[in-house]
Amino acid sequence: MSNKVTATPAALELLAEIVGDHGPVLFHQSGGCCDGSSPMCYPQSEFVIGDNDVKLGDIGGAPFYISRSQYEVWKHTDLIIDVVPGRGGMFSLDNGRERRFLTRSEITPLGAGEADGMLKKLILAAVLIVTSFVPGMAQDAQKGKTVFNVCLACHTIGPGAQNKVGPELNGLEGRKAGTVPNFDYSDANKSSGIVWNEATFKEYIKAPAAKIPDTKMIFPGLKNEQQVNDVWAYISQFDAEGDVKK
Repeated sequence: MSNKVTATPAALELLAEIVGDHGPVLFHQSGGCCDGSSPMCYPQSEFVIGDNDVKLGDIGGAPFYISRSQYEVWKHTDLIIDVVPGRGGMFSLDNGRERRFLTRSEITPLGAGEADGMLKKLILAAVLIVTSFVPGMAQDAQKGKTVFNVCLACHTIGPGAQNKVGPELNGLEGRKAGTVPNFDYSDANKSSGIVWNEATFKEYIKAPAAKIPDTKMIFPGLKNEQQVNDVWAYISQFDAEGDVKK
């Protein structure tokens, strides 16, 4: 596996400080509700790596692991470890330093073979757009399903979808923000007054914290316009019962 994790200079600086205090360390990507998407930093001598852990690579000489089940959900992304103000996870070595590690992500670039196949699909899509005289940028729900993989750690959609770290997303189009039953929303989300439609969703997903500050949403956003269009096409096709709209 190629290295699927990198670090910003600020993260490497904090890591060097921690190694100076504690010696060799490792990272394990949290997937739990308590620490969200925080990368947890532990002394190498105090954390046992098992068969269900996948090594994504190394940052600053420290190995970086993720659970196999979470890797299956996140394998289409590359992780970027950054630093932001705040406290780290309860048992993580960045706790108490007024700075904490944060995981950001980006969609993994396609390999040569995948790119060739995608190019053929894009050419076909372009022909269909021209012949059907559909204006604007194309939206592909199937590609959107792949983009949605970065959301699966917190959200579900489709038949049987349930609330997880975030609310289930069935019937999102036309739904008022903060109204999914049995989900503990932040006050900011509930009072936002947003009704989800194509325009509000696309503005939000590009920079969630900018659109609705002080919520539980920790995803940094999608910056690729095509991915934004495609993931909306995928999400908006489901009705409130999780069935694809006719």
